Amino acid sequence: MDIVGTGGVVVGDLSAVAGRVSEAVEFCSQEYYKLALLVGPAGSGKTAVLKDLATRTSAAYCNLGIELARHLLELSRRERASLLPVRLAEIAESLPTDVVLLDNVEILFEPSLRTDPLGVLRRLSRMKTLVASWPGRVERKDLLYAKSGHPEYKRYHSAGVAVVEIYNDGSVGVTLREMVR
Repeated sequence: MDIVGTGGVVVGDLSAVAGRVSEAVEFCSQEYYKLALLVGPAGSGKTAVLKDLATRTSAAYCNLGIELARHLLELSRRERASLLPVRLAEIAESLPTDVVLLDNVEILFEPSLRTDPLGVLRRLSRMKTLVASWPGRVERKDLLYAKSGHPEYKRYHSAGVAVVEIYNDGSVGVTLREMVR
């Protein structure tokens, strides 16, 4: 089966990517940080992969953008920033599975939340095994979000995470052991 990205464009083989993500989940579930990132640009099929995994496994799919917005909506700007980790933990705890598939994590990059998105995901992965979509790319061993100069730009060394990357041509790369230690 194909991965159909934004605009109905076929961007890759769904079963190949899902298989790689499953390998990453199996690997990182034994690590200190039980975090795997599905990395790719907008429209690369990350959502399709996560939804497919949710239907084929016991993992819970969560649209983090929508769920977190609901939890933060009635809070002041100051409260949103300070209560973000608490609200994220509440969302994760409300899901009945040990593996959680987090999609649309862009909300974590909102500057007014004054948070470290990767750090928040790492801490959350101590509770449950997480697979999070990461809208960006990997450059060497660095995770990138947005372009340099953009207010939401982030660059992280990816140590401590398993990474499955969907490339622009639809092929898949996976980096497990090198990035986890």
